[in-house]
Amino acid sequence: MRINYEYHDVASSEVLENFTQNKVQHILKRSDRITGVDVYFKVNDAQLARDRMTAGIRVELPGETLFAEAVNDEFQKSVAQATDELLVQLEKYKAKSANH
Repeated sequence: MRINYEYHDVASSEVLENFTQNKVQHILKRSDRITGVDVYFKVNDAQLARDRMTAGIRVELPGETLFAEAVNDEFQKSVAQATDELLVQLEKYKAKSANH
């Protein structure tokens, strides 16, 4: 599956995309119903360094869109935090889908 990347106020990075792809693979392995993944990276104007690097990930599923965003001092930390949150959301989605 192709992952769409968007960059806002930051240069694109193959290293960052590879890191993100490895993290997103953990999500993709948990469900074969995922139809799309969008990732964006953004640099905020925050005064503190820990509040500058934002990563947002949107996962498309039938009838549902999961989204997580995290802000840290490094994009890799933001991606890791967002993917962890998405794994929790995905488990809730799967439990809800199994009940129907």
